[in-house]
Amino acid sequence: FFFATCCYEHMGSKIVGSFNYGGSLNVPILLSVVLVAFLYVVADFGGYPISRVLHTRFAAQNKFYGPRWRTHQTLATEVLYDGKWQQLERHTILAENNKTIKDWIWNNYKDQVNILVEKEGQYLVFRQSKYGLEGESLAVIGGLVEIGETPEEAARRELLEEMQLESPNLVFLGRYRVDVNRGMGWCSCFLARSCFKSDQFKASDDLERQTLVTLTRDELRRLLLKGAFAEVKWANTVALSLVTMDANWS
Repeated sequence: FFFATCCYEHMGSKIVGSFNYGGSLNVPILLSVVLVAFLYVVADFGGYPISRVLHTRFAAQNKFYGPRWRTHQTLATEVLYDGKWQQLERHTILAENNKTIKDWIWNNYKDQVNILVEKEGQYLVFRQSKYGLEGESLAVIGGLVEIGETPEEAARRELLEEMQLESPNLVFLGRYRVDVNRGMGWCSCFLARSCFKSDQFKASDDLERQTLVTLTRDELRRLLLKGAFAEVKWANTVALSLVTMDANWS
């Protein structure tokens, strides 16, 4: 893998040209590239995925490394801003009425997780402010999926960082597009049940002051309906948790 990567960096377009030699397809080189692609996606050396090598390289350069949205409707793309957490693009798309739209702004954003915490029959949330909100709001735990993490691993890390808790029963509530017209990544929602205090410690990197609030299920439901969770992802995670609990538990 590393040899192939070095060859790509040093030879550039020569590798591309070598796919076709003397008017015929160079099968050995094509198979080699397919093998490299396979290793990049699935190989794991001692628990350290190969893909993490390139992920780390992009992160160190403050360049976005994550999924870039492309479909059969995407005709062209242009990068307007490229940062560590997000990449802003201008897309040219073909709408369903066969109309071409040349100025469709799209935000490739890192995937996120939201977690509602249940501990001893009580529900733990934060009261906090955010730059994009007017005043304070109740909030569940949330954060970005880091390089090489699965959403579940990210949820467990955030649970530990934000509240110093662990959960033996992390319930997956679904994965949802944040903005269907503009992107903003995907949010995976979880309910962390039967949480307990961890003997591990991970420092939080939150910028805002947070106040811990303990609620009963009835209080949680009432505050949700009153709009106390002012961000749609937070409200969605709480609502999904309540529906799941109503359907499966007393």
